[in-house]
Amino acid sequence: MNRSLLRLLLVLCLTAPCALASPPRVTEIAPARIDAELPFPVAAYRVTNDLPPRRGDVRAALPEFELTIDPRTRGLAAAWVEPRGGSWTGYWLPTSRLPDGRLRMRLPLTPLQPVQDVYIVPVASPDEGPQCALVEDPLDTAPLGDRTPVVLIHGFRPSHTPLPFAPERDKSFAVLRALPAYKKSFGRLKYYRFAYRPWMALPDLAREFTSIVSARFASKSRPMVIVAHSMGGLVARYAVADPRLAGRIAGIITLASPHHGSVAASGMEANANIAERIGQRNLLVLRQAHKYYPDSPGMRSLRFDNFDGSIDREAQTRFAMTPNTELARFNAVAASPVPLIVYAAEATNLWGWGHWAIEWELERRALAAFHPSWSTADPIVHQPSASFAGGAVAETRAVGNRSHASILIDPRLLYSVLKDVAALERASRHFERAVSAPAAR
Repeated sequence: MNRSLLRLLLVLCLTAPCALASPPRVTEIAPARIDAELPFPVAAYRVTNDLPPRRGDVRAALPEFELTIDPRTRGLAAAWVEPRGGSWTGYWLPTSRLPDGRLRMRLPLTPLQPVQDVYIVPVASPDEGPQCALVEDPLDTAPLGDRTPVVLIHGFRPSHTPLPFAPERDKSFAVLRALPAYKKSFGRLKYYRFAYRPWMALPDLAREFTSIVSARFASKSRPMVIVAHSMGGLVARYAVADPRLAGRIAGIITLASPHHGSVAASGMEANANIAERIGQRNLLVLRQAHKYYPDSPGMRSLRFDNFDGSIDREAQTRFAMTPNTELARFNAVAASPVPLIVYAAEATNLWGWGHWAIEWELERRALAAFHPSWSTADPIVHQPSASFAGGAVAETRAVGNRSHASILIDPRLLYSVLKDVAALERASRHFERAVSAPAAR
């Protein structure tokens, strides 16, 4: 064998070992106890990824492994859960049904975790059981009366999806509810929480929200104030455009909401060719994040609407990044008929915020590598989207160097939110008195 052929074989081994490796190995293991509320067994699998990520083009080392299971329920969807920090976190997965009734699903796998245990939980399909609920705060069980209802809407929380639907699982506004000013406001305000399964598309969620609050609050009830985090802000904006809620909302306050969509959702949607622009290390970061936010109608409805053209033609064709045209059309024609106050987090460096922030900072840097304007991502929503650039906004509150989650645990910021709620409530009462005064004469 001549020297040139040996050199060629050596190059092939160093640059493309991933393509020669075997696909992930999946073996069934003993099921685990996840939650006492689950009335069915949980299938458990161990997945081993033999694809080496260290040499060559890691794009070939980003496979998806396939599982085929018996759902044991009538549900058409399934999810996987994993233990994290002593609790269980779950994620919805798109599936297809086989002729024999079993479910087939594909899950992304990254070289960062070569061995991983996966627990499969069957969940209800959209037409089985409740998907949304409006619950009053257990700290205040008195009747609504003449008080103003305040509805808190959480964001996209994957952990809500696979477990039996239970609104009390939502802890998004725990810090807000612990503030002394929160309880002091019970004399004029009554708080409710709107909980939902986040895999539903935004228009569907908005219709559910509108139907529920219309049935819950009488037409003579005072106009409500909505405080929404992340995806919840878009749910509120879609709902306020519904004629059934005309005159029944006093204002909306959004916290890090993707009014123009989420750049992270679009970045995770891209195919492996995006490594040509952002580098292979950043591709691995996005793939790792995509594992926790797999494809679903809810995720697709959160893609970036490309209002600034940052998803260029190459990204759309070469990287398969599709702008959210539905959200773009909505933003173009649906100006908010009520005051909209937005809190926009602008993250520029999340190092030092704790171990959880390391992953978030890596995601922010991966998005920044795609486009400079995406460098302010928190890292789910970048500042132009959170501030609704170009949209009709009553007031914008810039929040310096806060992450998408820490914006909900900053007491000083949350006090400001309560002040905005009180201001909207006072403005609504003042408007009612001004309107009713001429009629009284």
